[in-house]
Amino acid sequence: MPTAIAFRDPSHGVLGTTRDIEVTGDGGRTWRVLFRTPRPVGWVGYDATGRARWRPSAPLVRPTPCPALDETVRSGGWFLCIGQGGAGMGEKEVYRGSTRLAWTGHGITAQGYAVGIAMARDGFGLVWESRGPLLVTRSGGSRWLALPQVGVPEVDFGISGAALPHGLGWVILARGNIHRRLLETSDAGRTWRVVHRWN
Repeated sequence: MPTAIAFRDPSHGVLGTTRDIEVTGDGGRTWRVLFRTPRPVGWVGYDATGRARWRPSAPLVRPTPCPALDETVRSGGWFLCIGQGGAGMGEKEVYRGSTRLAWTGHGITAQGYAVGIAMARDGFGLVWESRGPLLVTRSGGSRWLALPQVGVPEVDFGISGAALPHGLGWVILARGNIHRRLLETSDAGRTWRVVHRWN
């Protein structure tokens, strides 16, 4: 099952699963195994030279702009700070560097438990959640739009995502323990289509 995803450009991506690293050359429609891993993959990405990288667990980010919250996820110069959740609501803050751009009730919804963030250099980005909608920004992170028709609260659970400039984005959503699908947008989250399914 897929656990992490990253795209270098609209065609080439890398996928981490519970047992291997896979690559695509057609925007995620088909995947081939690059190599098997000794442990489940928690993070994949590309370095400055365009080479794929992976880690068995999510990277730690220290220091963070929001030390008071429980967890920090980084995407380029942006930080998603995740606090305690309960009753389907979770505390969230988005920073670019040390500047707070959005926080729960001020630019970003409290609904859902944030899992991860992916931001493109031009300010397009995604936040995927469990128990909440998929979130999209076209403003560099200061305002987030909830897309409950894409990431259905209490039904879809965000696994991973990737964002590239010019509104290109991908997100892996799970329904239950065995059904996962890769969705793609090419218009900054206005429309989405399923490009791959795992059962």
